[in-house]
Amino acid sequence: MENEQYHVTFESLGKKGSANFSDKGRFVSSVIQITKDDLPFSVNHYLKQKHAEEKITLREKLKDDKNAISFKVITEDHDILFNQQGQLISSSPTAKVEELETAIDSMKTEE
Repeated sequence: MENEQYHVTFESLGKKGSANFSDKGRFVSSVIQITKDDLPFSVNHYLKQKHAEEKITLREKLKDDKNAISFKVITEDHDILFNQQGQLISSSPTAKVEELETAIDSMKTEE
């Protein structure tokens, strides 16, 4: 199959992650869970200023096939993406579990 990808999960230094590779073995992307201390100062500053009341549920370091690094932070209410320098790229409302379940159910009924 062309354009098939392979997904690998791993744990390194106590941090969980995953990576995707093309069917030819080329690196496509990776995600690794990180701590607050792994984020750039400007990301932590932004979160403290704009989302201090929200519980952070996940922090991730992302890398694409061009070795571009970005950081994703998920709070109770927002999915927030930053570039490698810690500048805000996007912020959107976090999809609630109920919303996802409803969307999945509607897709199943369309089949």
